[in-house]
Amino acid sequence: MGTSEVVKCAFQSLKPAVFQTRRVKAAFPGRKLYCALNISFHHRDLARLREHIALFGQYPLDAFIIQDLGLLDLLGERFSHTPLHLSTQANCINREAAKLYRRLGFSRIVLGREASLAEIREIKDVHIRIGTGSLCIRRCLGSVDWIRGKR
Repeated sequence: MGTSEVVKCAFQSLKPAVFQTRRVKAAFPGRKLYCALNISFHHRDLARLREHIALFGQYPLDAFIIQDLGLLDLLGERFSHTPLHLSTQANCINREAAKLYRRLGFSRIVLGREASLAEIREIKDVHIRIGTGSLCIRRCLGSVDWIRGKR
């Protein structure tokens, strides 16, 4: 089985989760479901994502969390009404970067943990969160393996 077939199988194996996710969302109104696409995508990764992007439309997603700006057009084409949140992996730590991300359409920014309290206070006009960074590295590396068909 080639890499493309492995990725296709991985995406197909998510289908039963769609039903369960919708059930959980119905049982807990007000809870949010985010799709974290926290890796830096290579060309081949973007091609695979493009092949299977429709699957994400089956989930009741409240936002996408991304770090790779290369996803903006792809997500904008299919999910123009789904909010974008900037991942802590993008390492936004100053107001000028935050303003730029806001102009690009991000409604929430998860700041890098390196941002000082003084820097955080200066960021206006966008919802911010403080990221932990180190906790998600292991999980994000797992995402890289999965998207590239290694899991």
